[in-house]
Amino acid sequence: MSLGRRLLYQILLNLSISLLITVLLAYPFNILVAQKDQTLTVFLYFFSNNFLTIIIFVLLINALYESLFLFQSWQESVLEVEKYKKASLEAEYQNLKGQLNPHFLFNSFNTLAQLVEESPQKAVAFIEGLSDVYRYVLNCRDKEWASLREELRFMEAYLLLLKGRHEAHLQVDFAPEVGQQAGQWYVPPLALQMLIENAIKHNEISSAHPLQIQIRIENESLVVQNNRQQRQVVPSSTKIGLQNIRERYRLMANKSVEVEENEHSFAVSLPLIQLKMG
Repeated sequence: MSLGRRLLYQILLNLSISLLITVLLAYPFNILVAQKDQTLTVFLYFFSNNFLTIIIFVLLINALYESLFLFQSWQESVLEVEKYKKASLEAEYQNLKGQLNPHFLFNSFNTLAQLVEESPQKAVAFIEGLSDVYRYVLNCRDKEWASLREELRFMEAYLLLLKGRHEAHLQVDFAPEVGQQAGQWYVPPLALQMLIENAIKHNEISSAHPLQIQIRIENESLVVQNNRQQRQVVPSSTKIGLQNIRERYRLMANKSVEVEENEHSFAVSLPLIQLKMG
C-alpha cells in the first residue's frame, strides 16, 4: 500500500471514530442542557455550546499527528531502502573488483603459455616483468579510482611486456594531451590495460598486419581506438573485460562507456572523472 493511500485511510478512520463519539456524546449533553440542570458547571455549558468546534479542533490535531507519524515512518523506510541499495551496490562493486586479479592472471598465463612455445627466452623476460606489473594490480585492490598518471606509468611497464612478445607489430600511440592532462583525471584501475588487452586478443598481429592502437582525449573521455583485423580464432577468455569496465562506471559514477565500431576500427570512450580531494 502506498504512503498516500495509507495516510488517507488513517485520516478517514479517525474521522469516523470521532464522529461516532460525537453522536454518542451529543445526546446526553443535549438532554442536560435542555433540562437546564442547575448543577451543570460553567465548563459544561462552554463545552456543550462549542461541542462541534472542539471536535473539529481535535480532528485537526489528530490528523496532524497522524501525518507527522506517517511522514516519520516514510522517512525511516526510505533510509532503510537506501541502506539496502548501498549495501547491494557495494557487494556488486566488490564482486567486480574481485574479477580483476583472476582476469589479469588468466590472460597473463595465456600469453606466457604461448611464449614458452615460441621463445623460452622471451618467456623468462615476461615472467620477470610480470612481477613488477602485478604489484600495481595488487595495489589497486582497495581503489575505486586511479589517476590517469598512475595508469600511464603502469601502461609503460605493461607495454614493455607486450612488446617483448609482439615487437614492432604492436604500435601504441598516446596523443600529447593524454600526458599533459594526466594529473587532473581519474579512471577505474586497470581500465586502460583491459582495453588494450581486449584489442590484442581479438585482432591479428603480424608484420603484415600490425595492430595500431591510438589513445587520445576527446570531450572529457579517454578514447582507445584500434584498427580491426579480426582473428579467425579468438583465444579463450574470461569474457569480463569490457563488461567489467561498464559496470564499474555504472556503479561508481552513473556514467556509460561508449563503443563505436565499423569494419575498419573499434573505439571505446571512457568518461574521465574529476575527483574533489580534501
